[in-house]
Amino acid sequence: ASRLDNFWQRQAQRRLIATALGLYNDNVAATDAYHEQNDMVVDVSATSGFDAGAFIDATQTMGDALMGNGGEVLGAIAMHSFVYAQARKAQLIDFIRDAENNTMFATYQGYRVIVDDSMTVVGQGAQRKFISIIFGRGAIGYGEGSPETPLAYEREESRGNGGGVETLWTRKTWLLHPFGYSFTSAVITGNGTETIARSASWQDLANAANWNRVVDRKHVPIAFLVTGVGA
Repeated sequence: ASRLDNFWQRQAQRRLIATALGLYNDNVAATDAYHEQNDMVVDVSATSGFDAGAFIDATQTMGDALMGNGGEVLGAIAMHSFVYAQARKAQLIDFIRDAENNTMFATYQGYRVIVDDSMTVVGQGAQRKFISIIFGRGAIGYGEGSPETPLAYEREESRGNGGGVETLWTRKTWLLHPFGYSFTSAVITGNGTETIARSASWQDLANAANWNRVVDRKHVPIAFLVTGVGA
């Protein structure tokens, strides 16, 4: 059970990152009727690595979407392990225990830190650029349905040199969607096994052509920080 949970957690995280990358790719594209170029992005990669000033500048692009009735509405920041190491070396990371005092998790300026090496890295060596994603509260909507057969076992006696092979099939029906965006379905390639492509692949989710922002920038609690290797 724990392996299945871990598997689906990874799938959800990768789908979320691909979706956010699609928003980034859309935002860095030329200004159109739906967005102003780079109004969700702060890029300091040419001069510095991850630091507090750049982070604050990135969150500021959210404007008052950052604030709630009681002050700043915090969320999470997803970053590559290289960026996380930069932050730790600069002593910018705090560790907080959960309510039951069992697990410690990393935070940065109150934002929960998610470390994932599938985060986008552009370039090589000293020219690398790292894209970190800042999520405010309510940035991503989540829904889960009930597949007709969520769990099934299949046994093939003829395989495994006559010893048989068992396969566990597990299925999820879910939806992750960023607030303030419309998914256009302009490019749908599917999972590669469908006769007719029906669902967006990770590559499709990362495609700028599939996203249009439909609300003012300051209503979208998502921002991007692009940092370099640093000194």
